[in-house]
Amino acid sequence: MKNIFTLLVAYILCIPQFLFSQFQMLDNTFDTDGMVTTDVGSDADMINSIAIQSDGKIVAAGSAKIGGVAKFAVLRYNSNGSLDNTFGTGGIVTTGIGSSSSAASVAIQSDGKIVAAGYALNTNGDFAVARYNSDGSLDITFDTDGIVTAPVGLGNDFANAMVIQADGKILLAGNVNIGSVLNFGLARLNTNGSLDITFNTTGVLTTVFTGMPSEALSIAMQADNKIVVAGKATANNATSRNFALARYNTDGSLDITFDTDGMLTTDLGTGNDVGKGVKIQADGKILVAGETQPGGNDENFALVRYNTNGSLDNAFGTGGIATTDFFTNIDNPSSLVLQADGKIIVAGSSYNPSSFPDFSLARYEANGSLDNTFGTGGKYGPISAQELTQSGQWRFKQTENCSRRIHKFWYCHK
Repeated sequence: MKNIFTLLVAYILCIPQFLFSQFQMLDNTFDTDGMVTTDVGSDADMINSIAIQSDGKIVAAGSAKIGGVAKFAVLRYNSNGSLDNTFGTGGIVTTGIGSSSSAASVAIQSDGKIVAAGYALNTNGDFAVARYNSDGSLDITFDTDGIVTAPVGLGNDFANAMVIQADGKILLAGNVNIGSVLNFGLARLNTNGSLDITFNTTGVLTTVFTGMPSEALSIAMQADNKIVVAGKATANNATSRNFALARYNTDGSLDITFDTDGMLTTDLGTGNDVGKGVKIQADGKILVAGETQPGGNDENFALVRYNTNGSLDNAFGTGGIATTDFFTNIDNPSSLVLQADGKIIVAGSSYNPSSFPDFSLARYEANGSLDNTFGTGGKYGPISAQELTQSGQWRFKQTENCSRRIHKFWYCHK
């Protein structure tokens, strides 16, 4: 099976000029058709996150399997979609960490250095971070070799999301396996790569949703430096998953002004609900995008807004919840972005009636209603995965492992 990096919806979500206008079609100034695919290794390649530099260049991170070993893969593209030859080798850098590794998140520091975070497998899986200079070389001022691995629990730990604080410290959120049960896990690194002992005294912490195995999939910083983490928690009856949120003070303690104990879960439907992306509005309200399963095998986009105290915002959607069904099948949102005018874009994939999964986007008004000036009734799609190459040989695949650990879409050969 051969996979390739695919740059499309994440690019749309991260470039502001797309978001201040009505996005109706792909930008053909980007690699002539609005889409780029890049073959990195001789085996499986995945893109999991992108970030935009101040000069408009695009940094993508994920994994590339080279010689049978999965490695961090970081690529940089010029704003027109071509690979940036001033970065790494022909625009590509791969970094092996442990026996196997993958980057799930990437961010650009204020000094232009690039930070990629994910996991590395040694005896167990650990949080892993690599920092690169602007030319793609590893930054040896970061833990002497540019690489940090941090065990958070006693089992396998996987960092799924990252944010860089205003002071340059690096916050990681992901899954920590304790006694074969997954829990929220966080770590904070100083700018030199050492664990920040002002964060929970050790630099790492775990959060247990009582009776509910949980996974942290996204992280955001509030204006007051409180930390919001979103993901999923399996309900006590173990038959379905719910949106799960936790809010922390800057020292890592749970913020008890948030739903009285710093944690909450939200059950949206009769099946599985997974919070995949979190953003903080200018007024401090919290938006979480993910998927909900209202019944059967149908999965829909879900967008939930919480007040600053953790209660559902009844001024948004229906009781704080807005759901969108593209087709009577599976819709998998992956990310969201807030526009300057308060509108919200959620992007992911949808299986159309012909059973092929497509890129899909929905734009919402600030009150949670679909924006009828966007696409068709607020929805845009399909952008067929078959269009990614002229031969049409590449199609979407999402596995439970990818959804659980990476929570992004990727493409593989039929």
